[in-house]
Amino acid sequence: LLRMIKCKNCGILIEDETAVCPLCHMALGRGESKGHNIYPNIARKTQMMHFLMKVLVFLGCVAEGICVLVNYYHYDGRHRWAIVSGLYILYALLCFNVAIVRKHSFHYRLSQLAIFSGFMLVGADYFGDFHGWSLNYGLPVMSLVLCAATMLFMVIKSRSYTSYLMLQVLNLIFSFVLLLFLLLGKTTSIALTWTAFCSALILFSGTIVFGGIRARNELQRRFNL
Repeated sequence: LLRMIKCKNCGILIEDETAVCPLCHMALGRGESKGHNIYPNIARKTQMMHFLMKVLVFLGCVAEGICVLVNYYHYDGRHRWAIVSGLYILYALLCFNVAIVRKHSFHYRLSQLAIFSGFMLVGADYFGDFHGWSLNYGLPVMSLVLCAATMLFMVIKSRSYTSYLMLQVLNLIFSFVLLLFLLLGKTTSIALTWTAFCSALILFSGTIVFGGIRARNELQRRFNL
């Protein structure tokens, strides 16, 4: 069995040859006690994930390069589908990066995925001759899905459900912008747009009402009210 260095501060056993404990960041002296490895090699796992990300980025660039060449030699003056394929590849890479990077909270990463999805839908619609389906259907459906996902995670994590208030506020603003597009005549999907806005409004209002002091404290903390 391997002999490992033991941190005097937190007591973990470390495999890597490092001068600092990866958990408590305490300096490790030469006289630290030795023991058997019971601590997972976090650095090695992180390096593997970053290496996998680089491989996926490389493969994505190769795939997009092939799509661009095929589109160039078969371009009919109208369809620029290689740009759409590039958006999908970029979206997949961003989603994978959000999944492996755990520096932020779950609801923050969920907000990032929602923003990426919105840009991907609009970009695919615009570079695919822009028939307006992203504004009329794609984005309202995305708002409804975000409402459903938020409710699900609030039920699963019922002890910290008020932490999803910021996500609800962003979704409410987003659905309100879609409603403004409808009222200004830029979109035509009346039922779907109103459903998305009302769902976001009801979810936010319900959290405020039933959340009580916890919800109000969360709003004060987020917006310094």
